[in-house]
Amino acid sequence: MISQPAGRYRFPGERRSMGSRLLVSVRSVEEAVRAVTGGADILDVKEPDQGSLGMASLKSIQAIADQIQQDHAEIPLSVALGELRDWLTCEQFPQLPSAVQFAKLGLSGMASESNWQAAWHRVRAMFSRSQPSLRWVAVAYADHVAADSPNLDEILSSATTADEKLNAGCAGLLIDTFTKAGASLLDYYSVAGLQDIAERCHASGLFLAVAGSLTATAIRDVKAADADIVAVRSAACRNGNRRAEIDELQVASIRKILREK
Repeated sequence: MISQPAGRYRFPGERRSMGSRLLVSVRSVEEAVRAVTGGADILDVKEPDQGSLGMASLKSIQAIADQIQQDHAEIPLSVALGELRDWLTCEQFPQLPSAVQFAKLGLSGMASESNWQAAWHRVRAMFSRSQPSLRWVAVAYADHVAADSPNLDEILSSATTADEKLNAGCAGLLIDTFTKAGASLLDYYSVAGLQDIAERCHASGLFLAVAGSLTATAIRDVKAADADIVAVRSAACRNGNRRAEIDELQVASIRKILREK
């Protein structure tokens, strides 16, 4: 394996000079429409009932992809594919819609696996076989001990490593929380700490996305961390309940915060 050379990171969507972009995680076409109407810059398809990176059904992913490609082709689309361990014994991998540009896998339960990097590369390569242009986002859980996941330093190092099958490392890094029981990203990282991670990502050619039960107050704080993407689910839902429906007005409120000077 070889290391991906450092260089200018490629940011999904609008120019980085526009500030942090807003990513909203959705589970249905109806939610996708509300998120876009509210001002989401990026859409992410996932099923919150299945965990932090729960994969939605292929039917839901296809329906959302078709809708976005038809009406909002300029909006980048990503998908959550669950945890790496869910695919370790899989022999047939589903083909993702061509409109999907970014994908991510969680690494919970892999901390004690000495060959997790090889397994991660293999599963990503299997998905990419049917869609070579698919770009990957590495995921580091802030609560990596609870998740039994490799720590951020290990993942960041592996995110810039390529192999013969993938040809390139990851496009970006997402920091999220594995457990959704009240603690937020800022319970694990200070704004200064996140800013340092952003600098490391950019120096390695990666964009940085941050997530993890971010409230309006937390979003105002993380703006100072120079993250490229602020990703939300619960803050964009009615009553702040991640299992509730996306609320267009909530999305608009978050976007307003990100655009404040």
